[in-house]
Amino acid sequence: MKKKYVLLSIWLVFLFAQTCYILTIPDADVDGYVHFIAARLLIENPLNLSAHWVWLPLYHYLLAALQLLGFTFQCVRFVSSFIWLASSWVLYRIAGEKSSPDNKWLPVTVVSFFLFMNTAFLSASSAEPEALFTLLILLAVRWSDKEKYFLTALMLGLACLIRYEAWIMLIGACIILLQKHDFRLTAAREKKLYFVVLLPALFLASWFIAKYIYQHETIYFFTGSKSFAETYTGVKPVWFPGWLQVIFDGTFYLLYIPFLACGPFLYYAYKGFAAAVRKHRTLAAISLTCLAFISVAWWLRYSLGLFRHFTVVLPFLALCIGEGLLLGKEKLRMRVNPLSNEMRNKSLRRAYIGGVSVLAVYLLLLAPGAQLWKAHVDDFFANQTRMAAMVAGLPDDRPILCTDNTVEVLSGKDRRIFTRLWLDKSDYSRKMLSSFMRGNPSGYIVLSRDLYRFYQADSEKLTEVADQTLCGEPDKWLVLLRIHKL
Repeated sequence: MKKKYVLLSIWLVFLFAQTCYILTIPDADVDGYVHFIAARLLIENPLNLSAHWVWLPLYHYLLAALQLLGFTFQCVRFVSSFIWLASSWVLYRIAGEKSSPDNKWLPVTVVSFFLFMNTAFLSASSAEPEALFTLLILLAVRWSDKEKYFLTALMLGLACLIRYEAWIMLIGACIILLQKHDFRLTAAREKKLYFVVLLPALFLASWFIAKYIYQHETIYFFTGSKSFAETYTGVKPVWFPGWLQVIFDGTFYLLYIPFLACGPFLYYAYKGFAAAVRKHRTLAAISLTCLAFISVAWWLRYSLGLFRHFTVVLPFLALCIGEGLLLGKEKLRMRVNPLSNEMRNKSLRRAYIGGVSVLAVYLLLLAPGAQLWKAHVDDFFANQTRMAAMVAGLPDDRPILCTDNTVEVLSGKDRRIFTRLWLDKSDYSRKMLSSFMRGNPSGYIVLSRDLYRFYQADSEKLTEVADQTLCGEPDKWLVLLRIHKL
């Protein structure tokens, strides 16, 4: 069977699985909904550089453009799937150009793992920017292999305005590209290698200048991320924690997250690591610098330690698995060649049965795993889903103050009826809520039960409870308030 037909079959299976997943299971990452809302804020004010305090701007502008074209949240998830599919094609070309004619099925194997690893499948079906970010990085690697450094720089520059990981990956790319030309500045100048530094630096400088003009700050994302991560994870970064914490933190992105991605095939990833590094130096360099960055950021609690931070490393992980399987195949061949025909056939049969068994067990575990994951996601979003249904049934001409991004997105209501406020237990929030209630006597308010209890004394004269969700833990319940005149 020709490779192109096998590859096409794999793509069709992937798209079918993605379609089933997107239509039946909500996006499991709440940040995907926040990205969508940030894009709505940019639609209302394209110069609002504080649409979100920590994220970089490019993805939000792209999302805003899609929303203006009529794309819903679900449509964005499908766009993400096709972007992931495009990444698989680029990876296929990268793997194919470095594989020998004897190993013609290696690129197909690599693409298969890249598409169907658990965490890859989740990132591909999400409204998060990781799919686009991964495509840009793979395109940068592809163009660098072709020594088209302006295009390489353009891809890296765009990536630097989507994810912070690109900043450190840019350093890795520069080092490996200079090493490729033996650190000779003359050769680097002739190849216009300086674009790889100049163009991303220009993009970042423009962003920093614009941010400073708009907000008079440039690096709050750095200190703010640390404070947020420490609060959210409930731990402080210490240099000598307990031995279990040391092991967990040290192996988090080296063992735990990769194992979540590919399960037992992680063994082959480590077996094929050296071969993948040797054949794909540029991708290896930027992937390993990214891995070092996210590991240190997690260790020092500058991040929440999310699996999607590892997403951009998945292409290199898939290459490692492919190379590891290839080495295992060659090792088996060398072992059975000296044997008699009968013994050789018996050994090959055992190896084949063993490999198929491991794959079968892995695939069989995916079915109950998918059901457990669906149950988890449904439970996690139970209150948001129910409240979104309530909000969807409200009159279209009533203003709504919604403090939950997920509810706004899942309701499907027109974005223009929503007012978005970040409410906490501060005097400023109290004033903003009071202003909204008095200015919208026929509107509605969606907020958490905890905030409702805090503001109950202020709002009981102006509002009444229209409905509320009562699913799971009480601190996750949501309350729908109807504003009425005094």
